[in-house]
Amino acid sequence: MSFQVVVVLFDALYSLEHISPQFQALIQARVAAYTVQIVIDEPSTINSNSETGLKKDDFIGDIRFSNVHFSYPLRQNVTVLTNLSFNIKHGQTVALVGLSGSGKSTCIQLLQRFYDPDSGSIFIDEKKINEYNLKWLRQHIGVVSQEPILFHATIRENILFGRDSATDEEIHQAAKMANAHDFIMTLPDKYETQVGERGATLSGGQKQRIAIARALIRNPKILLLDEATSALDNESEKIVQDALDRATEGRTTLVIAHRLSTIRNADKIIVMQKGQVVEEGDHDSLMSIRGIYFTLIQQQSLRQAEEEEELEFEQQQTAKILLSDQLDLDNSNIKKDRRSTLDSITPSVLAVLYGKKNLEIDEDLEENDDEKIKMKKKRVENITLAILRINTPEWILIVIGCIAALFTGALAPSFSIIRTKITVVFQGCDKDARNQKIILYALLHVGLGISGLISQTIQ
Repeated sequence: MSFQVVVVLFDALYSLEHISPQFQALIQARVAAYTVQIVIDEPSTINSNSETGLKKDDFIGDIRFSNVHFSYPLRQNVTVLTNLSFNIKHGQTVALVGLSGSGKSTCIQLLQRFYDPDSGSIFIDEKKINEYNLKWLRQHIGVVSQEPILFHATIRENILFGRDSATDEEIHQAAKMANAHDFIMTLPDKYETQVGERGATLSGGQKQRIAIARALIRNPKILLLDEATSALDNESEKIVQDALDRATEGRTTLVIAHRLSTIRNADKIIVMQKGQVVEEGDHDSLMSIRGIYFTLIQQQSLRQAEEEEELEFEQQQTAKILLSDQLDLDNSNIKKDRRSTLDSITPSVLAVLYGKKNLEIDEDLEENDDEKIKMKKKRVENITLAILRINTPEWILIVIGCIAALFTGALAPSFSIIRTKITVVFQGCDKDARNQKIILYALLHVGLGISGLISQTIQ
């Protein structure tokens, strides 16, 4: 009877031993859920699900920033926009330029009402932006960002995310305006082609054109282009830029451009610095005053020339490497042919055919190949030694961690051995000897538990 009690007790203890990881997972989940719940319960003045707000039938898309001050909520001590004011009339294409951190992308985010200004106002059609129904307003704004977000769906479905009620004819029309229709029709499944996770099966230019089509499918009155071509190569940029030029016709367009050459034909160029407008005008007028815009143009032209020189140099180096590899391959084939021929005939015949000098040359070739193999092996060994030397300060920690891991790994089999021994003890008849062994194994249990705590902590 006592033997059965011990077995049941140890089975229960063994089960309890495996509860702690589950409790740990529950505690982590509760902590994570609490953090998320705080965010969910946080009251927000920007509610895209609200049905209240203005919905204008005669919406045209005039934009006006009036003395806007703004700091991001998590960086209240850093002022991003300071007394920012500018106007964009309906149908105009206006470009925002300036160094990184000047507040260009912040203007795009404020127009989408991801944030509200700290002070000042943003007007659209002479109505404050916070007076509009947010969902309705965003439906009238098209956005094309630097890194287009495509979902794991078909091309057709990705375009429909812009307006899910669009017909196939409207989808094709939007794709044509975005210069995407032609390449889509060359795909095996055309508009039903799966683009993969984040558009993995498409090139950068193709993804960008689908993103443009998605923005145009809703026929937005306002189009926001946030460095839409900066991540593309020159060839793709030309195609996408042509699509953007067609997309901006008849729309109020705000452009943030990485390459200043793409915004020379803009109706107005606004130069920003530290969250303020420092220059404003078209390309010719800004170039004539030789101010900040002129300096940016000069710097970018110089940088572009340097990049072209680097590209030309890299192409030359690549050509040299390819030529060298081809020569090495040809020489290797010649050596193999010569060796296969030499191996098939006797040394005496070789001496007659080639002479002693040629034989010495072939022996030298073989020795050189052996030396190359030895050098490669030595190089690998040197790299291994270098890595070990770099990790020298951590050797003690690595050794201690390995020893602790060995102890941790030995815990389970040690417990199993002790439990087996205990079951054997109860089969004995000598009561005193049985009690002594039970005490011994109980102490061993305690010792293993303490050892496990220490080894797992060290590990």
